[in-house]
Amino acid sequence: MSEHKVRALALLSGGLDSTLSALIMQKHGIEVKGIVFVTPFSSSEVDLRRISESKRAYYCKVGIDVDVYEIVEEYFEIVKNPLHGYGKNLNPCIDCKILFLRKAKELLGKYGADFIITGEVLGQRPMSQVLNSLLHIEKEAGVGGLVIRPLSGKLLPPTKPELDGIIKREWLLAIKGRGRKEQLELARELGLKEFQQPAGGCLLTVPGFSERLRKVLLRNELDLFHVALIKLGRHFFINGKRLIIGRNEKENQEILRITSDKFIIFEPISTKGPIAVFESPDLDIESLNTILKIVARYCDKKENVEFSIKLPSGQSFSYQIEKPFDPSEVERYRNQ
Repeated sequence: MSEHKVRALALLSGGLDSTLSALIMQKHGIEVKGIVFVTPFSSSEVDLRRISESKRAYYCKVGIDVDVYEIVEEYFEIVKNPLHGYGKNLNPCIDCKILFLRKAKELLGKYGADFIITGEVLGQRPMSQVLNSLLHIEKEAGVGGLVIRPLSGKLLPPTKPELDGIIKREWLLAIKGRGRKEQLELARELGLKEFQQPAGGCLLTVPGFSERLRKVLLRNELDLFHVALIKLGRHFFINGKRLIIGRNEKENQEILRITSDKFIIFEPISTKGPIAVFESPDLDIESLNTILKIVARYCDKKENVEFSIKLPSGQSFSYQIEKPFDPSEVERYRNQ
């Protein structure tokens, strides 16, 4: 009878802590399968497929075999109604961790895995990484005793894999708090050179993005299209309708790609400047002047700027604006 090969599922985010945790277990002979759960808020990239490909490519270089799973509608629900509330911004951290652990539990049988690995560090996050929260999250997810946290394991109660003797407690570390010195030293020891900065993956922890998302939630527009929109450009509101102005050529092209058949497009033709799009299918003369005075502020030449305007119907025309708004007037429309 062959000896049972110990396997684990490692929940990976692209960040340093989760990557180190998987590598520590690999170092001690555990067969690690990486699991990456991609949500619409995992990256500033607007395309989920590209986010998934980026995660796969990173872990291939690191030496961890991964499968990527996209979670959209279930994640939208916890963003709209987090049972355990938000963190500092619109990050539903506790509900997020419960969801990911539940998903991981469902995959244990598929991969023949014995337990789950996470990169959590005791005391690193005040909401979700204190002992009571860690234990509550496990219980809610139905994985009590099955989660190994290699970076802080010596500071936590013994887990089922330890009690069963399939991993040794001396393999685990005793890192706690928000410092990064020990993790960075460990990364050097393990030869890990590329990783995200702390909280570098979740847009819901970013104040500016969260503020945009609040408007989306208030307007009951939470879907992939609107999440992609708020990742791009400068945002303004004219009569309750969104105006988006690109900040560089890449954003210009992304904005056009996802809005070209839905929004009105404005492009300066007498000088260099950004692409802008407006979500209303209708355009009165007052709104037209307001929009172009805002967009002209970001053009190379700011006075007597001629624009090409293309409607969703395909009809197009040109229009010239003499002077842009001054910066304070522009900001007034940003904050509506």
